[in-house]
Amino acid sequence: MKTLTDSQNIALIAVVVGALVKTLSTEKVSALLDKLPVSFVNRIPKFALPWVSLALGVALMALDAKLNGGLATWKQAFATALQGAIAGGFAIAGHEAVFKAPARIKEHRASSMPPPAPPVSKL
Repeated sequence: MKTLTDSQNIALIAVVVGALVKTLSTEKVSALLDKLPVSFVNRIPKFALPWVSLALGVALMALDAKLNGGLATWKQAFATALQGAIAGGFAIAGHEAVFKAPARIKEHRASSMPPPAPPVSKL
């Protein structure tokens, strides 16, 4: 079986982390988790979700490295953590580009439009 390169691995982890965080932040999933005895996701404020992305990136990359036997030394563990943080950062950047940027552009265009001119009265 062919293994992924480091850059492919980072891209894959970034997509997975982005999908996980986006799924965890939806109202349907929050409502479903409210029915469980312990709901930890609703206690995570929206402003903390980028930090959750970074932590998930590091955790998933470390899990992948552990499963593939790549955590033999501290140097490898640090490199894996750094790659996970990069993957989490890509997940944040992807979310900003896909979901937040269009809304901000639309908002900016609406606010930068000059107010309509008052009607001219005919004498």
